[in-house]
Amino acid sequence: MYGSFLTFTFYGMMAVAMTPNHHMASVVFSAFYGIWNLFSGFLLPRPSMPVWWEWYYWLCPVS
Repeated sequence: MYGSFLTFTFYGMMAVAMTPNHHMASVVFSAFYGIWNLFSGFLLPRPSMPVWWEWYYWLCPVS
């Protein structure tokens, strides 16, 4: 839980630092949340993922 909390907090801080304002950061952040949830194994289990998407499962911080 602590590691997950730190990952999302630091990613949010990075998104705010890299974008021109906090509105753009929230758009970028929510887009990455959607991608992370898709490839984390909750919505689409790893065995049913296509082979060309499995690499992202291993890179996804949520999985």
